Amino acid sequence: MRTLISLIFIFLLSLTTIAQQPNNPKSPSFGTFGFGPITGNHPWVGATAKLWLGEKLAIDAVVGYQKDVELQANLTSNRSPFNLSNGNLFFTYGLGVFSKIPTADALGVQAIGGAEWFLPWEPVSVFADYIPAVNFNPKQDKAFQPLNFVGGIRYYF
Repeated sequence: MRTLISLIFIFLLSLTTIAQQPNNPKSPSFGTFGFGPITGNHPWVGATAKLWLGEKLAIDAVVGYQKDVELQANLTSNRSPFNLSNGNLFFTYGLGVFSKIPTADALGVQAIGGAEWFLPWEPVSVFADYIPAVNFNPKQDKAFQPLNFVGGIRYYF
């Protein structure tokens, strides 16, 4: 429990230090908050939410199910190196934490890297992420989980 509190504190502290961006918190195409389904192997199925803090900085969270309820929170940087005629393609990378409840069989940190495509005609994005993770409490899972992939859709408000 002490480790979880420490990880959350470090995560929140990092938000305050790197969130010094222009006051334009919205996705490239539409609103500031996206919500939708996610599937993959970290977790198998669940819901995802993304809150934009600035033009390039966002927090995304996942509540999913894989043997237990799994919670994730990630701080991501979102970069678009080129313009597309059919929407905006962003490359995302960042760090986060994860835990399983109520058993606490997993508690750890993860990196995230992927791509998110914003459709030009609807307030919707489609994304795919690679999420290697380190589990500090590996009762059921491996300590190092290098092959985690997820994909999903978010509707922006």
